[in-house]
Amino acid sequence: MNLQPITVDTLLAAKSRMTVLQETIRTTELTMFEKRNIHFRKMQSALENKMQAQEFAALFPAAPVDSDFVTENNQIAQKLAEIQSLTTILARDVGYTLFGQILRLEQEISELKAIKTIAIDNYLTNLPQPQRALIREEFNQLYASPSFETETAAIVTAAIEAGKIHQFLQSGPYPNPGQYDVDHLIGTPLEMA
Repeated sequence: MNLQPITVDTLLAAKSRMTVLQETIRTTELTMFEKRNIHFRKMQSALENKMQAQEFAALFPAAPVDSDFVTENNQIAQKLAEIQSLTTILARDVGYTLFGQILRLEQEISELKAIKTIAIDNYLTNLPQPQRALIREEFNQLYASPSFETETAAIVTAAIEAGKIHQFLQSGPYPNPGQYDVDHLIGTPLEMA
């Protein structure tokens, strides 16, 4: 405790500085609130409206190629192997039921190839003019939530300084009239030498 006589000018400067710090905290909190609102409105709009072409391109930078269809390609290979084995049996023994099985397998292969073609066509159709809205995961991938590191640091710094000034103002004028504990001003612009 370092009680020293304080002038009216110092008290007025302390009160003025406290007002500035409170305003800093208030405006910084409003800025944070506004950033959250802007991000939320942007997300609501993105989830309700069709995505933009640049969003689609960012999410899907390249058209799918044949190797991207692992499941379909595995099923096609399996069905081709079945056809091969049925063809081997058919070469030894002519049976009409085998022809039906082969035709069914060939039809399933055609359907799997159509699935791949449709997926590629959908990509090419959606690239210039997407036909659906973003989903929340896609939105979060494209648009990060606002960061408040700078604002939080400013609020913490202002709150600490305001706390010191408040303690200074509370330290006087009792028990000694006109004297305040100036140690509370250390680290503030009002620090006394």
